[in-house]
Amino acid sequence: MESNFVTPPDLIDRTLGQHVVVMIDPPWENVEEIALFCKESKKTYDVYLYSSDMDDLEWLDKAVGLADRVIINTVQSELSPIKDMYSEKSNKALYYGPKSFFNAVLNRIERPLDYFKYFDNL
Repeated sequence: MESNFVTPPDLIDRTLGQHVVVMIDPPWENVEEIALFCKESKKTYDVYLYSSDMDDLEWLDKAVGLADRVIINTVQSELSPIKDMYSEKSNKALYYGPKSFFNAVLNRIERPLDYFKYFDNL
């Protein structure tokens, strides 16, 4: 089965056993390298992508509810208040970028691909 990259307004049924990851505000380079990785992966992923130009926080909340993991780019943007909220309050959240969270130090990753490589080897 192939992995999916999903944007608003779409949501995918979770009955297929795929691993669901939401990425908030990822730069295109991160999306591209994860897409290339997923092509070769032995696992199936649904990767939900959200950026400020999508303007659908209700969809984002639903996607986070479906997610096994939420990966957040902490670079300053219009989405910073939303990113801060998910970084600090979600037990599913991992983050990367310039900002650190005192109460979530163990949830920091260097780049999103690191998580996918880790999970792929479980």
